[in-house]
Amino acid sequence: MKNVKVKNVKTINNTKNEEINNVKEKEISFYHFLLQKAQWLDFAILFACCFLAYIIISYCYPYPFSFADSGGYVDAADRNIFYIYRPFGYSYFLQILHSFTANIHSIFIVQVFLFFLASYFLALTVKYFFPPASKWLWYSSLLFLIFAPTSFIMANWILSDLLFAVQVYCILSLFIFIIKRKSWIAAVLYVFVLFTALHVRYSALVFPFILIPFFLMKKGIIRWAVVVASIFVFFIFYSQIKASMKEIVRKEQFSTGFDGWVYANNIFYTLPHIDLKANDFRNPKLKDLHNFIMHNMDTVNQIINDNNEIGASFMWDNKLPLKQYLFKTMQEQQTGYLPTFVKLGSGVYKDYAIYIMTHYPFSFLRYYYFPNLKQTFYPYPGCIAGGNSERPKVIYEYYNLDESDTMQASHDFLSLKYGYHSAMKVLHLILWIAIAGIGIAAIVKRKKLIFSRDDKIVFWGLFGFAVVYYASSIFAAPMEIRYGISMHAIQFAFCYLLLNKLIYRINF
Repeated sequence: MKNVKVKNVKTINNTKNEEINNVKEKEISFYHFLLQKAQWLDFAILFACCFLAYIIISYCYPYPFSFADSGGYVDAADRNIFYIYRPFGYSYFLQILHSFTANIHSIFIVQVFLFFLASYFLALTVKYFFPPASKWLWYSSLLFLIFAPTSFIMANWILSDLLFAVQVYCILSLFIFIIKRKSWIAAVLYVFVLFTALHVRYSALVFPFILIPFFLMKKGIIRWAVVVASIFVFFIFYSQIKASMKEIVRKEQFSTGFDGWVYANNIFYTLPHIDLKANDFRNPKLKDLHNFIMHNMDTVNQIINDNNEIGASFMWDNKLPLKQYLFKTMQEQQTGYLPTFVKLGSGVYKDYAIYIMTHYPFSFLRYYYFPNLKQTFYPYPGCIAGGNSERPKVIYEYYNLDESDTMQASHDFLSLKYGYHSAMKVLHLILWIAIAGIGIAAIVKRKKLIFSRDDKIVFWGLFGFAVVYYASSIFAAPMEIRYGISMHAIQFAFCYLLLNKLIYRINF
C-alpha cells in the first residue's frame, strides 16, 4: 500500500512539473524572451566567440581555402550552369554574394555570420523550450555549441559544408518550434529551409522523410500541412534535377550518376577480400568491367595498403580503374565526358557495386562500412589538410584577383607539423565518449527523468535524425571531418536535454 502511495505521489509530481513547464512556456513569447537581459548575454558570448574565431582564422589564412570542387562551384556560378556532380544551390549562394560584391573575403564574412545566427537561433530555441537547471549547465552547453573549430575552418572554404550546416541547425530549431508550439510561421520557414537544403547537398534527400513520423505524432492540421509540403518540395526538386539532366546530357533521369561512382569507389575496399569471378555475372557489361578491374588489382591493392583511411581516390584519380574504364568507354563509343560519366554511374557502375554489396554484405560491412564508421568517431581530416594548395583559375577570374598572387597563409596552423588534425581526432573521440557516458547515465536514471509527450517527440526526433543521417552518410561516401559539422547541433541538443533532465529541479 505504501509503494502504491509513493508511485501516486511521483505521478502527481511529474504531472505538476509538466504543467508548470507548460505555464512557463506560455507566460512569454519567443520575441520577448529574446529581449531579456540573459539572452543578450548569450548573444554577446556567441558573437564574441565567432568574431574572435574570424579574426584568428582570417589573420592566419587571409584568403578562403579552395580545391577542385571549389572551382566547380565557382565555374557553375560564373556560367550559370548545372553541374552533374552537385546541386546548384551553393553556386547560387555565390552568385547572390557576387551581385553585391566581387570581394572574395565576403565568403568568409557572410558564412561565419550565418553560422553565428544559426547557432544563436538553435541555442535560444532550446533554452526557451527547455529552461536550464542551472547557469553552470547552460553556459557550459553554450560554449560547447560554439566551440566548433572545424565549423569555423569550413566557414573560410569555398565549399557548401558550412552553408549546409547552417540549414541543418535551422531545420532542427524549426522542428522543435513546430512540435512544441504548433507554429505556422515555423512550419512555413521549415519547408523553405528544407527546400533550400535540397539544393545545396544531395545528402538532404533523406531529410523530408526522417522527421515525418514525428510530425504525425502531433494532433491538428499543421502536421498534415508540414508532411504534404515536405513531400511536395521534394518532388519539385526531383523534377528540377530531371529537367537539368535532360538539358545537360540529354537524359531525362534524376540520377546524375554520381551516386553510382561513389558506390563503385566504396566497394573497391571489399574486392581484395572476396573471390569474385567474371563468370559469376550474367550481365556481359558487368563481366567486362570486372575483368578490367581485375587486370588492375595490383594498383588497387597498393592504394588500399598505402592509406589507412577510407577515401574517394578511386572515383577521381585518372590513373585508377574507374576513370580508366571511363576513358576506354568514351573512345569506344565516341561519346563526351559528361554523358559517359552519367551513363556509367547510373548504369554499370551502380549495378556492379550493388551486386557486390548484396552478394557479399558481411565483407562490405567489414572492409568498408565499419572502417568508415570509425572515421565518424575518429575522423579523417580530408580536404582540410590540403586547403591551401593552388587554386583553380576560374576563382581568380570570378573574383578579379591577380593571378600572380599565391594567396598563401601567414601562419599555416593546419599543416601536419602543428598537430591540428591529431588534436581534432582526439577531441572528437573524447566528445563521443562523453555523449555515450551521458546516454548511459540517462538510461540508468530513466525512471527519474521527467519528459512530457512533446519533449519525447523532440528528443527522439533529434535522435532519429542523427541516426539516419550518420547511417546514410557512412554508407554513401567516405567520411571526412567536414561532413560531421552539421551534426554538432544534435550533439549539443542531446547532451543539454539529457543533462538538464538529469539534474532539473522545479522551484515551487
